Amino acid sequence: MNCTGPQSDLRRLGNPVLDSMFDAGLATTDPLGLGLITDDGRVLDAEGRPGPIRTLGSLRRGELWETTAVPEIRMQAEQLATSLIGDTGGHR
Repeated sequence: MNCTGPQSDLRRLGNPVLDSMFDAGLATTDPLGLGLITDDGRVLDAEGRPGPIRTLGSLRRGELWETTAVPEIRMQAEQLATSLIGDTGGHR
């Protein structure tokens, strides 16, 4: 069962969080709008710079495509956690 809905373009979903990120230049999508542009999960802003916002799973579909199954999301979560620990200088 797929409950993602008929709209696959993030720019046309009408999601207030995503819309505000796009309006503020905090995020951008791939050309088809399937997912956010990221650098290893760090959301890239409208200028292509990585910002403080991270994502995983289906929001990375534009670049990773197969990113809805548990094994892929688990791997992304591990990478994200490692990155966050690195950003804090290893302090937990």
